[in-house]
Amino acid sequence: MRLIERFFDRLGRSIALHPWPYIILPVIITFFCSFGLLRVRFEDDIWDIYSPLDSISRAEEKDIMPFEHASGLNHYRMTIVVDRSDHGNLLDLSNLEEIDQLNRFIARNHSIHHGGKNYYYRDICGVYCNDSNTALLGFLIGVVKKEEGGLMFTFPRASALQQEFYIGRSIGDFRRNDRNVIDDFRLLFLYYAVEARTLLGKDIARQFETDLQGIFKRATEHSLSLNFEMMSKNREQEEQRAMLTTVMPYLIVTTAILLCFTVGTLIDFPLVKSQHIEALCGLLTPTMAIVTSMGFLFFLGFPFSNVLIVVPFLVNCIGVDDAFLILAAWRQSDPDANLVERMAYTMAKSGASVSVTSFTDVLCFAVGFCSQLPVVRLFCLYTALCLALDYIYQITIFSAIVALRGKRQLRILDEQKKSERLMTLGTKSEQIRTHCKRSSQDSGVVVVFHTAKREESTRFDKKLCPNTSGDAATQKRAKFPFSSLFAPAKVAPFQSGATRILCGQSMDDVRKDGSLR
Repeated sequence: MRLIERFFDRLGRSIALHPWPYIILPVIITFFCSFGLLRVRFEDDIWDIYSPLDSISRAEEKDIMPFEHASGLNHYRMTIVVDRSDHGNLLDLSNLEEIDQLNRFIARNHSIHHGGKNYYYRDICGVYCNDSNTALLGFLIGVVKKEEGGLMFTFPRASALQQEFYIGRSIGDFRRNDRNVIDDFRLLFLYYAVEARTLLGKDIARQFETDLQGIFKRATEHSLSLNFEMMSKNREQEEQRAMLTTVMPYLIVTTAILLCFTVGTLIDFPLVKSQHIEALCGLLTPTMAIVTSMGFLFFLGFPFSNVLIVVPFLVNCIGVDDAFLILAAWRQSDPDANLVERMAYTMAKSGASVSVTSFTDVLCFAVGFCSQLPVVRLFCLYTALCLALDYIYQITIFSAIVALRGKRQLRILDEQKKSERLMTLGTKSEQIRTHCKRSSQDSGVVVVFHTAKREESTRFDKKLCPNTSGDAATQKRAKFPFSSLFAPAKVAPFQSGATRILCGQSMDDVRKDGSLR
């Protein structure tokens, strides 16, 4: 026996003799780790978790931070993307005037009622009030009207009244002529910012974002040629969470299909030999591993991302595969052996396979720790830990459940064998009893059974034929009455013959054939 088989052989014997510690300890660990689920923290910032740690964008963002407004990090930003319904050129006077009218309504007339007070955009925009969209739209309208003032629509810096300003983040999908002048652009970006330094500011920012979303949605519906789409951190998070709500039903359906498959595969009749309960526990064990690992990581402060929703799919499928290996080894064990020997064989034969598959799976996901994408690192960390705990739970709690179920199965089968032997003996006894009754009724002769052991035969006869005459005649008290009853019947023929004796006969009267005259 190889070293790993010898280890699992001893583990199987220990589980067979003392199964409950292997069940109670994992349950306690899972129970305490489950409290970590209360500390879950969602990480849905796709600009952060989907950007490589060594990417150029991160380096550029770090370099540009010194040139940002001092309080820029305390502002909540929203971006409005504008394009034409026919994807045409936005450098059109009617389109620009429609956009400018909508922007002026938001900047000057729209107010937010919060805490018993009305707030206009100029009251909540903070340091970004000077970076309004009004100046940009006025410049674009002036370019279309070809107004005086030295307007130069160049990229990325335009000029007006001999002053340059940056437009690199305000237009997109543009065309330039030979003089670097833009004569066609199809995307326009409008920016709004709300100071969110305090809790009141965050509430106002959320309310302003909701109002802004409704305004541009209605504008898209009523506009003849323009589309408005809103981009913000909350909108991105809403999309990320919408993915979770979309995937969750599939997780439930997949679990149900997996459950039906495992139960349908392992169920057997009679149910005493069935392994359908073990199939249910085969899905329960990976679930415990998921709860334990996620609760532990949440407690340590690791966040939850939408991509982690696929982790239960992987862990459940791999966990069920390990459970099938253990149950298959149990079915291949000697059914006539005791529980300890069967569990030793089961663990020795399945332990190596379960260990190899689990080790390779954990190692494959552990390689992801070297990835530069934070979301990939997070996914691999959760999956690797879940698979490692699932392996431990499979060779402990699930194997202990198999041992308990096997013990129950062996006990029931043993009772059934004893019952079958008693039923067979009872059937033979009934046949003998019936034969005894018929014999005593037909001939009235005492039936005596002879076996190798006369004493056991006599006791057996008394039990089988307690009401026959043969049993009564063997009793000491009945010997004299029975002898007095049957003796005259036997002696009477001889007495009758004695009264017919002939006297005075000679030898001549005797014939040669021995007959009398």
